[in-house]
Amino acid sequence: MAVAEDIQQDIVSWISENKSKPLFLNQLDEGQVYSYGVPRDVNGNELNKIIILIREISLQPNLYGSNHAQEEVASVQIQFFYPLERVPDDGENPVYYDFYGDVEKPILDYLHDKGGWSRTLGGGHDFDSDTEQIYSTYHIKKSINYL
Repeated sequence: MAVAEDIQQDIVSWISENKSKPLFLNQLDEGQVYSYGVPRDVNGNELNKIIILIREISLQPNLYGSNHAQEEVASVQIQFFYPLERVPDDGENPVYYDFYGDVEKPILDYLHDKGGWSRTLGGGHDFDSDTEQIYSTYHIKKSINYL
């Protein structure tokens, strides 16, 4: 089962469908959504792009039948990394997003509506001292039935 890759593809689809909305100013790019890890040569600050990283956390058996798991609860972590400068295409005044309302919530809502993923933990923004980027982390879960 490739849970992270499935979510990656769903997020890429959402970005493609919403890319023309002016609020993203080309900082949300289908090519900057990764599962498991971000390649070493990718730097969101240099690209001036929002990086999205998806990682599988766990698969827990949830429902048994005939001594075998018939259902599992998949837990996944999604992280949003924001570039240092948010400058519009016209090079004028920097743009400051409502990270949650403009980027995170719409994507999380899409994953819930399309795939049944529910948020369990997350939110809030932190500062990564190594990359000097603002980032946020969410955990989502979904029951996967094998019957």
